[in-house]
Amino acid sequence: MIGSSIIVSGVIWVSLAKGKVIESSEINLTEYDQTLYRLLSISAALFAGFLNCMRTFQAKYISGKSGYTPLDFSVDAGLLSGLCLLVLAFYFFFVADDPTYTLYNLTIATVSSSLLMFTSLIGLNAMVKGLAGPTSAIINTNAIVQIIMNAVILKMVPTISQVAGSCVAISGVAIMMLWK
Repeated sequence: MIGSSIIVSGVIWVSLAKGKVIESSEINLTEYDQTLYRLLSISAALFAGFLNCMRTFQAKYISGKSGYTPLDFSVDAGLLSGLCLLVLAFYFFFVADDPTYTLYNLTIATVSSSLLMFTSLIGLNAMVKGLAGPTSAIINTNAIVQIIMNAVILKMVPTISQVAGSCVAISGVAIMMLWK
């Protein structure tokens, strides 16, 4: 519980830290809009954590009663979601003729969604066969990965606050791993 709390604190710290904003001629956000989007992203992350909790509940308890295994459920849900999103992607690509939606974007979306489904299955398997709380907390440290990717790909140097929040979250993971 202590490690999970430390991780959540670190992730929130990273999320609230003000980093460099990518300048764009098309996007002109006010300070209020940036704060609003930051709070919306934190809310979305908390909602995703709630959905992970419900998914773990389904996987551990409901599957025992119905016989619908967690892997089957995840694959079926992923396939259904993927088909729905594929229909939307084809709509934007072919029907709406959106100039910003290229074949390159469609390919990147397909590859990234496949990787997301793969990691989702690994995470669910770890939550079902291990401790759900610590596994979920560690999975939700993706803000740290995002900071690293921004630094490497976009050449955006993280702020001291982002680095400190990342260190707090990593220390929470270390506490969870070492504290038995």
